[in-house]
Amino acid sequence: GHDSLYRLALVMVDLIAAIGFALIVRSSMAFVLGMVAAALFEVTITFIFFKDRPRFVYMKSRAKEIYQNAKSLGINKEQAVNIFLKEYLAVLHEKILGEKSRQKFITVYQDLWDILSLLYYKRAPIFHVINHGTSKRLLKKHKADGSIIMGEAVNSHPYNMISLLNEEYERLGIKQKIELHATQKRMIEESEHFDYLLTLSNFVKDSYIKNGFSESKIYNLPTGVDISKFRKFPNSESDKKKDVFRAIYVAQVIPRKAHIDLLDAWKKLNLPNAELLFIGNVSYEMEPVLKKYEGVYKHLGTLTHTEIIEWLNHSSVFIMPSIEEGCSLAPLEALACGLPVILSTNTGSGELITEGKEGFIVPIRNSDMIAERILELYNNRDRAIQMGRDARILAENSLNWEQYASQLIGIYDKILEKNLVHEGGII
Repeated sequence: GHDSLYRLALVMVDLIAAIGFALIVRSSMAFVLGMVAAALFEVTITFIFFKDRPRFVYMKSRAKEIYQNAKSLGINKEQAVNIFLKEYLAVLHEKILGEKSRQKFITVYQDLWDILSLLYYKRAPIFHVINHGTSKRLLKKHKADGSIIMGEAVNSHPYNMISLLNEEYERLGIKQKIELHATQKRMIEESEHFDYLLTLSNFVKDSYIKNGFSESKIYNLPTGVDISKFRKFPNSESDKKKDVFRAIYVAQVIPRKAHIDLLDAWKKLNLPNAELLFIGNVSYEMEPVLKKYEGVYKHLGTLTHTEIIEWLNHSSVFIMPSIEEGCSLAPLEALACGLPVILSTNTGSGELITEGKEGFIVPIRNSDMIAERILELYNNRDRAIQMGRDARILAENSLNWEQYASQLIGIYDKILEKNLVHEGGII
């Protein structure tokens, strides 16, 4: 009933954004003010007409969490900067006009983040940047000032991802040719400025080597997990022995995550007193695909961290058969909650476990192997529980953020040593 308001909001936001971009030629501050005005307008429209307060409250709490985490580490508020405007605008755009529309304007939001980041610019020996295609101005500024550029790849090389996705769309019967989108083109362009590359897994590392990045310039460092937040409940083991056998997959339901392989395995097994849970948004491409599997799984939608931790503690196994990841965080969170995992070779996270100890590794697109591993745990609950114990030990000993930070500092030191830079700090 609010279609006319949706369209009115879009027109107004686009006009304001266009004016801002026109003015940037003369003054970047005029652009910033224009985007602030657009944000205020969208917030007002959303609050008054669409009543989307919960999403804003969540985003505000995430911003607050950043400052709290920084404070606990002795970092003052001025140093832990959260450029929230870009995220608010992008989320509002999606809520009002949908995901497809937001994707068309994604470079606008990326440029906004890039420009606002320059307001906090400070020269440093190492500029460490996540390769999201958002930092071309920052890269040029740091490069001009002599900084060493270390890019961080959180997924495999865009060419590798596009190849895998086109295979997957064909397999799923989705009639859509996937090509490099604007963000991926920017990622490739920006990676050409990197002096070093940080990858989250060997899977990602190999994809960049295959596409021409020098192996000698790559450092590999898997991500960490908050083991104090994601934890095992005291009674979870006894509950699992008497509860239903529950498999859980926490991820967006999109083609790349290969839910279809898990669904085929689960449908084939048809286990009594067992259920399969999906947590995460469903993309428009997957909606028709999932119709064939109605009654095979339960979809819980998007949940808070607290709710996810609750469900992980009441599950028997975490399964992720993705065709492409960097080093997915969801399996690490499951390990920290004391769950055995079944992961594909392309998840990145699978490189961190020992086969048969904390979980199992399966080839991509292999529902038979997934079914075999599920049945193995279903028929031996005691073994599943022991693997869950080993999973928690692995998370505590090797996957905590303190270890990650220590290893990252070691990488910074090696880079500075190589380049004989001994002044300033790290940004």
